[in-house]
Amino acid sequence: MVIDLSLITAHGIIIEMGTGIKWSNQVGGTMCAHPVVEGLFIPMCGGWFWEDTLCDRYGEYDSSLVATFLSQTKLDRYFRPVDTLVYEVMEIPLILAEAWVKVIVRDDIPNEIFDDDVPFHDSNLQQFAGRTGILTYLNSD
Repeated sequence: MVIDLSLITAHGIIIEMGTGIKWSNQVGGTMCAHPVVEGLFIPMCGGWFWEDTLCDRYGEYDSSLVATFLSQTKLDRYFRPVDTLVYEVMEIPLILAEAWVKVIVRDDIPNEIFDDDVPFHDSNLQQFAGRTGILTYLNSD
């Protein structure tokens, strides 16, 4: 089963893991790609993605662009860019697209209470520390 998040305009993170459920979204701006990944979708609230530095992006993964995106969306306290060397060694292609941003859940997520700058309660993520995931949100197209 594949759930298309673009049909329900949901945004959040897909934690990559074996669940039997696959998720897709329209990504890459006008590229309109539809990648699919298996995992657990955790919705996120707020408009953290409205000022998207990755607008219309579809191409090779760039850790520095991801770091800038995470910083500008204030998500860097929860996530960090993936280590591209691991994927290069394993010869796994790694893309970076608007509305499809591969990240790692940080091991050092701060213990804080919900406020306007926090898209979800941190305890929802702490159990996934060290796992990869895809930040996905409404595509600009």
